[in-house]
Amino acid sequence: MLLNKKIFLAFLITLTLIMASSHATARMYKWVDSNGVTQYSQHPPPEGAVEEIEKTYAPEAADLEDTLQEGAKKREEFNKRHQERLDSKAQAKKEKKEKKKLALECTKAREQIKTLKLERRMQIKDGDTYTSMTKEMRQKKIKELQEKIKKYCN
Repeated sequence: MLLNKKIFLAFLITLTLIMASSHATARMYKWVDSNGVTQYSQHPPPEGAVEEIEKTYAPEAADLEDTLQEGAKKREEFNKRHQERLDSKAQAKKEKKEKKKLALECTKAREQIKTLKLERRMQIKDGDTYTSMTKEMRQKKIKELQEKIKKYCN
């Protein structure tokens, strides 16, 4: 009984292999019918021009190696472009932040210079005491603020 099962199994495997190999070597035909539609079939068309298509199932080992190398190269190029975009975005964000900081410094300097020009008497806190700002001190501070405005306000 066990021998019959083995023989049957061997016969079944052999039959499957024969059917698969005959199917794998079947010819393919391509033609355009009277309606202009491209047709593909394992059977030749009834009449007219026909093109026989050779089927390939697996790439050669050399082709596979070339394909793998090409894929690795494309992936490396993609990663490089992706990193460049990330770096570019980070740089743009940094520049935007710096620009915002400069605009804030510009606004502060303009407000301070306006205050110095409008108010006649100003007090400076020095530790726990306050002292009055002299005309020379005021002019020096205005000059410093004008330099800041040149630097920060483009």
